Order: sequence, then structure tokens, then C-alpha cells
Amino acid sequence: MEILRAGENLRVGVTRPGQARQWQTARHVICCTGPLLDYSRIGTPLVQQLRTDGCLTPDPLRLGIMTNTMGELLGSDGQPSPGSLFTLGPAAGQLTLSRQPCPNYASRLSGYPRF
Repeated sequence: MEILRAGENLRVGVTRPGQARQWQTARHVICCTGPLLDYSRIGTPLVQQLRTDGCLTPDPLRLGIMTNTMGELLGSDGQPSPGSLFTLGPAAGQLTLSRQPCPNYASRLSGYPRF
């Protein structure tokens, strides 16, 4: 992965084995790696602010974030968060655990840009 500044945006280049680098433009890139999925305990400023603003709600089992079926974060009121925030993978804990015993992420990515 390569990230370059392009004015107010970022150019994100992703290279897969055997393929040429593909570029996307983004306003923000957030690294969401790590073993802790209890978002009520994560102390990073971004996650704390999203919780405080009601844009991110930990799921009841503390195994991820409350999302709708498209992976859109749900606020404390149960409605999609302002700003169209999305997640996928383990962070969408309740979505992947309760609806798919073996998550098929590809089927959930149809509306996202392809790298």
C-alpha cells in the first residue's frame, strides 16, 4: 500500500500479487487493525470521539460495532451515523457473527470501490 497527499485528498495505491498498482482517491484512511474488538474499551482519540458523538455504538456482546446489513455504523439512537461511516470484517461483530457463521465478505462489497 502507498498513500500520497493530493491537495486535500489522499491517493491510495494498492498492489496485489501479479497485478499492477491500482489507485483510489480518499479523504481519510484509517488503520483498523488490532485484536481488541471491545470498542467500549478502545482508548484511541478517534474511537473515543466517535463514541462520544454517538456515531459508534459497541455491540451488546462487546465483539465489534453495531452496524446495519451494509456495514454502516449505527449511532446510539440505532440509526445510521452521520457522515456515512462503514466497517467490515471483525469490527462488524454482531453482523458477521449472528448472520453468517462463515462470513462471506465479498458478497457485502458490491457497492464499494474495487482495488
